[in-house]
Amino acid sequence: MALKTKVLNKYNLPYFVHGCISLPNEICVVLGSHAHCSGRFLILKSGHFEVLDYEIPRMKFDHFNYRGALYKTDSGFGCVLDHSVIEYDFNNKIFKKYPFKSPFPEDNQHETGPLKTAIKIADNELLFPLEDYFYKFKSSYFTKVYLHDKYATHDPFIYSMKKSQSSHISDCSVAYVNNTILFHRCEYFKMHMDNPSDRSELCSLIDGNENIISEVSKGVSQFSTDCAHLLVKTHSAPFKLEFYSITGEKESEIALTPKKVIGDLNKRYLSIFDKFNDRLWMARDTEVTETLLA
Repeated sequence: MALKTKVLNKYNLPYFVHGCISLPNEICVVLGSHAHCSGRFLILKSGHFEVLDYEIPRMKFDHFNYRGALYKTDSGFGCVLDHSVIEYDFNNKIFKKYPFKSPFPEDNQHETGPLKTAIKIADNELLFPLEDYFYKFKSSYFTKVYLHDKYATHDPFIYSMKKSQSSHISDCSVAYVNNTILFHRCEYFKMHMDNPSDRSELCSLIDGNENIISEVSKGVSQFSTDCAHLLVKTHSAPFKLEFYSITGEKESEIALTPKKVIGDLNKRYLSIFDKFNDRLWMARDTEVTETLLA
């Protein structure tokens, strides 16, 4: 079933968008960076945006920090970064910082770090994807982080994507619903080309055992912050955003048309999006579109 949609607001920000989450009260939080300054968190609402004053430290060799996994909290938002976990309270407008006691492990001198979005599965426990060691901007693992009074620690990797011999690239997103870890994995040879060895599956992880729930379209995925859907932006034209229930059924889809959904965004490489209830946010480069889902 195709959803009815309406573009409500289009933003052109002074920062490049590397991640976003959709929150209650029609709010979007953006992880942004600028070539000549440190990264920032931006709050988008009702056509306006606010740049928060927390400076996200740069990565090694003075590179801007694109790695971060945003998540919803009861009173605001948080973000898992390479060096620490940050939480912000909308009520008192205060940041709290949890530095990591040890960095994420390297693999043959290649680094990894948090990507996409995280989910808070307990007051002091987070679940989130990690970047592939070689294929940057692709999340091939996921793990947990634990928040202590003044610092954070991380688990060894919970799950590592197993690439087939003919699928070079893997990407995943992860959620925690009904006391169960859910994840979507997409393994493929080339993004916009179909290959017999490609696979895209919604799975669960129970007691270390992987269970395939259903096959879904090949594409970039994100579990919505409201925990209601797995969102998949298809790799193949005509590009669509598909909505799957957490039990694996395809419920609806949206054709990515400029007037009704994405505004001026380039849909071919669109990979940043999130939904909370009836608000869908999509981002590419410095542009963000807020869409109402009927």
